[in-house]
Amino acid sequence: MTTLAIQDLSRQTGHLSRPLRNNEEVTLTYHGKPLARAVPVEQLEQERAELARLRELVVAHGIAA
Repeated sequence: MTTLAIQDLSRQTGHLSRPLRNNEEVTLTYHGKPLARAVPVEQLEQERAELARLRELVVAHGIAA
């Protein structure tokens, strides 16, 4: 996983796009603390599909939070 300081983002867009094109996550930081996570679209879609599948299992088995 790649980490990029948010203040460097405008000068170093390649540091953001390269890992994303290689299907890697990028964590954006602000003063050294994680602020946001950039993920490739394909990964995001897979994560959403998995969450939907888990929600369906919860409903099907009557599991409540």
